[in-house]
Amino acid sequence: MARSRDPLLRQMIDERMIAVDHLGIGLAVDDRSRAGEQLWALGPLTKSEFWEIVAVPDIRGQAAAVVDDIVKELANAQSR
Repeated sequence: MARSRDPLLRQMIDERMIAVDHLGIGLAVDDRSRAGEQLWALGPLTKSEFWEIVAVPDIRGQAAAVVDDIVKELANAQSR
């Protein structure tokens, strides 16, 4: 991951919006798949935290959890 050639990922890493995980195989995420402030990652990008996250049912579950987290974040932002 640290050697990614993807221009968007490279820029986000270089600008410290996201970080490479401690194994160097994906992005550093928390238990809610957050990769940064108002940034979430899904699927293989999160494999250091969730390891076997390559099957569609696993990614679908992760995506549902991320959607719930985004909804909560938006609700909190509106109540401020």
